[in-house]
Amino acid sequence: MNAAYHIPRTLTETDLHRLAPSIFAEAPYQGMSERYSFIPTIEVVRNLKGKGWLPVRATEQRTRIEEKVGFTKHMIRLRQSDAPIIVGEVIPEVVIINAHDGGAAYQAMAGLFRLICSNGLMVDEGTIEKVSVRHSGDVIREVAYAAKYIAKEVPRLAKNVKRMQDIILTPDQQRVFATAALDIRYERNDEGRSTAPIEPTRLLIPRRYEDRKSNLWTTFNTIQENLIKGGIRGYSRSETNRRISTREVKSVSEDVRLNRALWTLATEMTKLTKRRKAA
Repeated sequence: MNAAYHIPRTLTETDLHRLAPSIFAEAPYQGMSERYSFIPTIEVVRNLKGKGWLPVRATEQRTRIEEKVGFTKHMIRLRQSDAPIIVGEVIPEVVIINAHDGGAAYQAMAGLFRLICSNGLMVDEGTIEKVSVRHSGDVIREVAYAAKYIAKEVPRLAKNVKRMQDIILTPDQQRVFATAALDIRYERNDEGRSTAPIEPTRLLIPRRYEDRKSNLWTTFNTIQENLIKGGIRGYSRSETNRRISTREVKSVSEDVRLNRALWTLATEMTKLTKRRKAA
């Protein structure tokens, strides 16, 4: 394995508790309906681990409501012990999301781990259907089924990645992608101007030599990494025009929203390019 590659180790339950205590909630948040079937997330994780799905990353939603600490939305990324590397640099994952405060049902969706930069992508449900499991019935069994279903869709996912790798974007097309990505991350003001503290071209600056490519897949990953990790110097759009840095996305909900929206954007660009070639 290339030394530039970084594969996270399997997380222990001690690690999971440190990263996302809500995984270990022993009861639902107060005030939940009697119809709410409480299944601790750790029981789901243990069941999936018994089927070969190993947790490699975990995080949870922050809250200012003290009573909700330990019950908030959390996300665990898992991969099979023998997960294949698809299209050269990507490992498929299953992303599990849950909350014990009524903020989310159990959700399972496809994820991608890009070895070269430790990027965690999430695939939009238009490519591989997101599976939602309500807090009722046999939750553990249904989530396990969802993970199995997603795993079977990996070959189709690999084809989509390969298509993106084969599409070369012009500089203008890259800027269009970056502009649309900024609009996903930042709102526009009443005058229709972006509130983003940086110009779109800043999202196109790669963080490593290997990403100095103009294909759609690399462009997509570069933009996603820059948006999620932040740290790009820019200027506030307020009257002070002071220097600031873009913030890292730490919210579970925002992470999921951005990732899936960017995947949709990349998929639509794939379709658009395909139509132009056929014309």
